[in-house]
Amino acid sequence: MNATTRGVRNAFRNTIRTGSIVLILALSIGLIIAMLAARQAVNTKIESVKNAVGNTVTIAPAGVQGFEGGARR
Repeated sequence: MNATTRGVRNAFRNTIRTGSIVLILALSIGLIIAMLAARQAVNTKIESVKNAVGNTVTIAPAGVQGFEGGARR
């Protein structure tokens, strides 16, 4: 019996241990995928906000608010 065969047989000898390891690995991989998807969504939202804000600067004399409200008196 070589080491590979012995290792495979030993891995499946204890079903509770094997099941828990499979569950932990599946949970870890699922969480990694969820975090990557969340990161991509956040990066997309940040880019859309950057594009929506733009870089226009409006300069007006003191006390003038334009159409956004009345001037101070």
